[in-house]
Amino acid sequence: MKISLFLDRIAGRAGGAERVVVNVANQLITQGYQVEIITYEDTLGRPFYPLNCNVTLRNLKVTPALKPTKKEIRSKRISKYMERFECTPCLNKFAWFVKNRDKVNRVTEYFKDNPTDLIIGFLPSTFAVTYLVASKLNIKYVLSLHNVPKEDFENPARWDQNINDKKLRFKALANANANTVILDEFRNYFSESIKDHTYTVRNFITRPNHKSAPLLNRPKRVIAVGRLAKPKDHTTLISAWSIVHKLCPDWQLSIYGDGPLKNQLQTQITRAGLNTSITIHPPTKDIDSEYGDSQIFCIPSLFEGFGLVTVEAMAHSLPCIGFNSCPGTNRLITSRNGVLIDCSNSEKINALADTLIKVIQNSGLRVKLSAGAHQSAEGYFVENRIQDWFDLVHTILPN
Repeated sequence: MKISLFLDRIAGRAGGAERVVVNVANQLITQGYQVEIITYEDTLGRPFYPLNCNVTLRNLKVTPALKPTKKEIRSKRISKYMERFECTPCLNKFAWFVKNRDKVNRVTEYFKDNPTDLIIGFLPSTFAVTYLVASKLNIKYVLSLHNVPKEDFENPARWDQNINDKKLRFKALANANANTVILDEFRNYFSESIKDHTYTVRNFITRPNHKSAPLLNRPKRVIAVGRLAKPKDHTTLISAWSIVHKLCPDWQLSIYGDGPLKNQLQTQITRAGLNTSITIHPPTKDIDSEYGDSQIFCIPSLFEGFGLVTVEAMAHSLPCIGFNSCPGTNRLITSRNGVLIDCSNSEKINALADTLIKVIQNSGLRVKLSAGAHQSAEGYFVENRIQDWFDLVHTILPN
């Protein structure tokens, strides 16, 4: 039987959702399914994360060696113009159609010519199209959420703000064969018509590919990993580090990631005179080695659906520091494996600095939290989590 995982973009992208899609594809292929990943993106390229060679990767938007046609260029300009009507009654449906018609048409034609047994749409940007195509072609489908639902459906900075798209997303969830969220409490955001077929399917990680040195034998370094974007709040971390650096000048902060705030964050580092203490690194495929060369992990995010990087850090025995106000993070970090900071927004910088200094200056505390972190990670390895996905797929495709 054939399963199609649908994600808008994956080429070279080092985000959490992209990692989940690759991990799920790699595991489903071991169960005898025919697995493909369908994308709709402007560039060609392989996923950032290792993908099983038996998983087919198809980008339905571009054709190798061909430039966009005049028709495609004109359509893109019209679509950009119509965005101003996304919240205008009557016109919003037309604006959505102009923006998405090519995607809907290409995905529809693809599945007409290449039938599949199940589509799994990852992230809200695929929900409306998955619903429209699957309904038209009578294909079973699952929609998979990987962040805090309130942020995905109410935050004006996330996803398509067209009123029609939002309505279609909820309609898609209501009519799906199943939906997935990554924490039990996320189900409570939805009405009963959606909640009754929404299941908790937690994320998982693979075991580290090498053994790290004992914690205190590693470089004196704090590591942060994540997209350089507003929700990750590296601005607060850098501001806090300007305080930490004065008392712990022999420690380094390394931030791994890329994103729209890279230049802004680098400017902040330079203006604070921290160029020799803080380094922003591009994403690396060998992040295991970087965790293994650190003594503390910090995640300053405003919100996280789950926080795969936190669990990865725990797998390398890193004490973890984050904020109690951050959904996702506050379900992973405990007094056993790290420090969860409880403070108001105005106190975040000083509270984070104080916590980092406390853990840095207390090697005994670091060793204790390190042992707890390693134990906490055990339940999140693939062999302990993947059965949730297998059970869900088997329920929908019993044969």
